[in-house]
Amino acid sequence: MKVMSVLILLDLSAASDTVDHNILLTLLRVSYGIRDAALDWLHSYLTGRMECIRHGTNQSMPTTVWNGVPQGSVLGPLLFILYTARLIDFVESHGLCPHLYADDTQVQGSCRAESVVQLQSTLSTFLDEVSDWMQSNRLQLNTPKTEILWCTTNIANTVYLQLQFVSEQITCCLVNQSATWKFPSTATLQCDLT
Repeated sequence: MKVMSVLILLDLSAASDTVDHNILLTLLRVSYGIRDAALDWLHSYLTGRMECIRHGTNQSMPTTVWNGVPQGSVLGPLLFILYTARLIDFVESHGLCPHLYADDTQVQGSCRAESVVQLQSTLSTFLDEVSDWMQSNRLQLNTPKTEILWCTTNIANTVYLQLQFVSEQITCCLVNQSATWKFPSTATLQCDLT
């Protein structure tokens, strides 16, 4: 029985810098039940921040930071995870399996070979909708760096699967159980895993 699996590696541009403070504070209140003094403290922590650029002895004028969570802090990554946690339900609603770690998002799906067209259609719909979801949450999906890897138990007679992603066509890489990689060009890379 021939089985197809797909792994999508979603890439976010400047992930921590694009978190919308208003959306985050609303999520913390509505979805996580944070209220009163704790919510006021988080509001104070996120808003009213200033930044400037220094080069040698020159410094730019300070500007207000309207988006993002502080990097290099303990709280910043936690707030980012809470901000993107709804992505898990979104991925699962398409019958796919999510794996999130900080700003790395992996999405996995699989099917029997005879159902690959249906999975391909599900993935195309998912990719369009996840792009819209990211945009509505002020996150920036980096489509050129988003990667798709199809895996199969038998690479022979497997067609190259392509997905339409936003306005870009993505040709996917195929790999089989003996780690033979096939790309759309004539190049083939063999790896010995023993």
